[in-house]
Amino acid sequence: ARLGCWTRQPPQHCVFPQALGEADQVRMTSEGSDCRCKCILRPLSKDACSRVRSGSARVEDFYTVETVSSGADCKCSCTAPPSSLNPCENEWKMEKLKKQAPELFKLQSMVDLLEGTLYSMDLMKVHSYISKVVAQMNTLEEVSERASYPWRLSLPPPPPRYPVKEVECEGTIESVEPPTEHHSYGRNEGAWMKDPVAKDDRIYVTNYYYGNSLVEFRSLDNFKQGRWSNLYKLPYNWIGTGHVVYRGAFYYNRAFTKNIIKYDLKERYVAGWALLHDVVYEDTTPWKWRGHSDIDFAVDESGLWVIYPSVDYDYSQQEVIVLSRLDPGDLSVRRETTWKTGLKRNTYGNCFIICGILYAVDTSSQKEGQISYAFDTHTNTEAELRLPFLNQYAFTTQVDYNPKEKVLYAWDNGHQMTYGLHFVV
Repeated sequence: ARLGCWTRQPPQHCVFPQALGEADQVRMTSEGSDCRCKCILRPLSKDACSRVRSGSARVEDFYTVETVSSGADCKCSCTAPPSSLNPCENEWKMEKLKKQAPELFKLQSMVDLLEGTLYSMDLMKVHSYISKVVAQMNTLEEVSERASYPWRLSLPPPPPRYPVKEVECEGTIESVEPPTEHHSYGRNEGAWMKDPVAKDDRIYVTNYYYGNSLVEFRSLDNFKQGRWSNLYKLPYNWIGTGHVVYRGAFYYNRAFTKNIIKYDLKERYVAGWALLHDVVYEDTTPWKWRGHSDIDFAVDESGLWVIYPSVDYDYSQQEVIVLSRLDPGDLSVRRETTWKTGLKRNTYGNCFIICGILYAVDTSSQKEGQISYAFDTHTNTEAELRLPFLNQYAFTTQVDYNPKEKVLYAWDNGHQMTYGLHFVV
C-alpha cells in the first residue's frame, strides 16, 4: 500500500483511516517547507503469518513501514499499528486468550481498543503507560498458565535466551593503538558492529546516518567481498550512528523522535520500545560531527547503556550528557543507575564506554585527536585525560567498544577501522 501526503507548512499531520479500516489508522507527521511525504506499507500476507506461526518463516517474511520524502529541510515520519502490518496478530492473540481466564480476554480487548484509538494521535507518547498495563496482564497470564506468555507486537515465538556471562573488566585505558583498516565501504557516515554476546562473527552495517536497512554479513571476509547474508528492513527508520546489536537484537533511536526501539533479528519483529522523556531533542546533534546522533547506545562488560543530552534541572539548568544503564528486555532505565556527566553539547567528537567508564574523544574532524574526558560511574567522578587518538581519515562518525574482542570499532569517512587498547595493569 502506498499513501501520499503533500504539506507546505510545518508541522503537518495526515491520518488515513480509510486505508486500512477505522481501527487501523496510519499516521504521517511532516516538518519543513514545501514538504512532500509518502508512506509505503509492506504488511505480512496471510501465508507469511502461517509460516511464521509454524516456525518455517522465510527471509522475505517481514513487515515494514517506509517513509519517502522530498523538499527543503523536509522531515517525515509514518506510523502504523501492528495490527495493520500483521493480519494474523489479533487472531492468534485472541485464540490464546480465549483459552485462559475471561478476565484476561476482557483486559486484552481493552488494551487493543485503546491502542487502536490512540494510534490516530501519537501512540509513542502514551505507549509507556500501555506497557504497564501489558506487564500486569503478563503477570496474570503467568499465574494462570504457570508459564511465560510474552507480550509482543507480532506473531513470532519467543526469541532464544542468550546466556549472561560475566566478562572480566580490564580496567582503565592506558593508551590507544593507531587504527587498523579492514575495509572501505559505503558512505562517509555509517556504523559497523558485532554482537559481543553471540558465538559467531557476524557483522552488521548501517550505511549513512538515516535509513531503515540493516545489512548482515556472516564474517569479515564476506564483508570485504560484499557478500551479505541478510537484509533487515525495519518497520521504523533509524537515525544517527549510535546503534548496537546485543543479544540478538538491534537497538536504535527511531528517526526524529525520543523513542528507542529493540528489534529482534531472528524473528524480525519489534520486541520493545520506550520513550526517553528527558532527552533534549534538537536539529543539532550533541556531537561535533553533527550527524543527528542525539541518542547513542553502548555495550560494555556490564551490559547495555544509553547516552543522550538532557537538562540539569537540579543545578545549572544547562544541557548535560546523561549516561544510563538500560534494561535490554523492556528498555527501562533506573534513577540509581543514571548519571549526569560533565560533557556539554558540541564539545566532543565521539564517546564509548568500557567497564562502566565513559570516555570522550575531543574531535572527529581532525586527524590528531585525544581522549580528553572520562566519567567513572563506580565513583561518580570525572577526569581530564590526554590520550592520543588518531582519526585516520578525519571524519569519524562512530566509535564503539566491543567487550568480547576488547577493541574499538570505528567508521571513519567510509573506512571501517578497529583500535587496539592497552589497559592500566
